[in-house]
Amino acid sequence: MRIEATKKNTFSGHRGPIYTISRGIVNDEIVSGSSDLMIGTWSLTTGKASSFSAEMPTHIIALSSIPEQNLIVAGTSGGTVHFLDPVQAKEIKAEKYFDAQVFELNYSPKHKLLFAS
Repeated sequence: MRIEATKKNTFSGHRGPIYTISRGIVNDEIVSGSSDLMIGTWSLTTGKASSFSAEMPTHIIALSSIPEQNLIVAGTSGGTVHFLDPVQAKEIKAEKYFDAQVFELNYSPKHKLLFAS
């Protein structure tokens, strides 16, 4: 099998290394989390930053989205999972589920479950 990859865009704006990216709640958008403690949203069409960003208390290690609820979910190096509504530009909930980093977040639309490790 032959796989080709080409660079399409460079998303500039974080002030530190990006630790995680995920699809956004909108089809043509991605979400990124960085060592600069910021979450940013980016247009895949233009390559520019979208209107939503949020600052977290610690590094963002994992991201996922729950599009049908307009939520971005962020897992941090402090073990907390943050639920953010980019439409209302606010945090809905934050829960410390782990004593260490949240390394992975995956949402299953079929089962309506969020998996975290």
